[in-house]
Amino acid sequence: MLDRGDIAGAMPYYEEALRGAEAVDDDAKIEVQRLSLAMARYYLGDEGAAADVDRHMQSLATTSAEPQAEVFEPLWRAQRTWPSDPSNAIATLRSIVEPATSHQTRELGGRWLARMAFRSRDAAALEIGARATDEVARLSNGPIRVLEGRWTRALAAASAEGSADLDRVATELEALGERLAAAEAWADAALAAARAGLDPDPALGRARELYAACQTFPILGPLPETRWVDPAGDPALATA
Repeated sequence: MLDRGDIAGAMPYYEEALRGAEAVDDDAKIEVQRLSLAMARYYLGDEGAAADVDRHMQSLATTSAEPQAEVFEPLWRAQRTWPSDPSNAIATLRSIVEPATSHQTRELGGRWLARMAFRSRDAAALEIGARATDEVARLSNGPIRVLEGRWTRALAAASAEGSADLDRVATELEALGERLAAAEAWADAALAAARAGLDPDPALGRARELYAACQTFPILGPLPETRWVDPAGDPALATA
């Protein structure tokens, strides 16, 4: 339900699952549901929930090391690090995505790596993220995976053509009901348009509308992302 943007609507299901896990005394599942609830609170704007996310992630790392879940802790760490140290955030994700064999890590981690690297103009990291996501997309028949592959390929194109394809990806994600993913794609499209000297306002407006509808915020920073139109002027990158 998170990619569909119904974060508040997901919480009763997490609470029900938590009660079920507690009833059978399943420690790992209890931590998973507590983590899910903390993440939902954070994405709904509760900054104080970040400490709970950290605590539950650390607990899960010692009680349940499932390969398909390996991406979540590095992704969370990268997202939290991103505002103050984008280079470190990218290095964190690159270190888990580049050697990964798990499709979950290559798709989800690769997509976020590509989005971050696109902003900082880290061509090598962008290629790694785009290739990882695209490889998973090429093994899939589902429309969402296919769109995710197109999304990261468009980021790698870094041109007016890439901007237009990002518009199309965002529109198609919306049509599939993936509101939060669509908001993120529209945010990417707005930045790509600004860099290409095109009008970013239509994409920017749609991103804002969808983030508001999801009751959440853009993880990579407030809109418009003027910081990344000319990253040469960004102090965090100048000293990285």
